[in-house]
Amino acid sequence: LSYIQDPRVIARVDATISEVKIAKNTDVPATTASDGMTDAFVLHTGGAVKLVIDADELDIDSVALGQSASVTLDAYPGESFAATVSHISRIGTVSGSITTYPVEVLLGYEARLLEGMNGSAVVLTAKKENVPLIPVARILEDSSGEYVNVKATNGSYERRDITTGLSDGTNAE
Repeated sequence: LSYIQDPRVIARVDATISEVKIAKNTDVPATTASDGMTDAFVLHTGGAVKLVIDADELDIDSVALGQSASVTLDAYPGESFAATVSHISRIGTVSGSITTYPVEVLLGYEARLLEGMNGSAVVLTAKKENVPLIPVARILEDSSGEYVNVKATNGSYERRDITTGLSDGTNAE
């Protein structure tokens, strides 16, 4: 009724209309939802952005709704933005011998963020503090297990068998 009295659409914030859902040259919606309501426009306000990342089948079981994530964007190198896992697809995509699942992470409001920015996200699936870390590149493996080479006092290197724990892909516990 209010639209009939004042046929204007007023957005509460600055936005860009990305899609008009009204049939061309009419005031009739292109589609009607089952509840009788229709959307006239799709507005992009910027600031809050959804990023879709691919989690491989080895990691997807560790990802859960509401987990925190850290997002880095190509547009802002050296900065990270807080995000939260908002959706996990149950339908994967097979590529070669690995299946990946789309995971949506929602960033908090930040006025500089714009639709379509490229970036990557790290989802925090576990956390430990005060544990020794070693670069993954230094860990060796053979049929006996994982080990590192440690420099002895005489200058030679000795094998030390290790057991690793959590890893972020760069360092391991």
